[in-house]
Amino acid sequence: MARQLESVPLEPLPLPTQITAGDGTRLDERGYEDFRSVFIDTKVISRAAGSAYVELGDTKVMAAVYGPRQSERKFGFSDRGRLNCELNYTSVAQKLREKQAQRSSRKELSAQLTTALQGVVDLDRFPKAVVDVAVLVLQADGGELAAAICAASAALADAGIEQTDMLPACSVALVDGKL
Repeated sequence: MARQLESVPLEPLPLPTQITAGDGTRLDERGYEDFRSVFIDTKVISRAAGSAYVELGDTKVMAAVYGPRQSERKFGFSDRGRLNCELNYTSVAQKLREKQAQRSSRKELSAQLTTALQGVVDLDRFPKAVVDVAVLVLQADGGELAAAICAASAALADAGIEQTDMLPACSVALVDGKL
């Protein structure tokens, strides 16, 4: 039986007060059609089953995968495995968001990360097991969820967790009628 895949819900996030300079270019000097530079490396955390480091422009994210391990008894028996995802920021990662907004969005972003990964991870292969994915945003400059999804997918692949495909992600902003 084919299972229904869920997509990550579109959640509009608050935009910074200023994105473009007076001449119409972005503050980071990219044009509207320019992409951020991308760097991905795996096997960066030796004690994890799988790990990855991702840079999307100036956004830097590290992900680690632990497991699969036996699920705790309190969760009962399940024919499908469970996926636990947690996304956190370092204390210096966010220079634009206040700490209150950072705390409230952390749970939201963790839930969106879990929803995205559940669509590609074959949890039927891990009955009675749990896979933990921990993502840490080291430096935030926009696109943190996209970088987290890319890092988590690469870390899962590094850990040998079967996925239907690698999960790419990006973020898009509509500013003054331009994408």
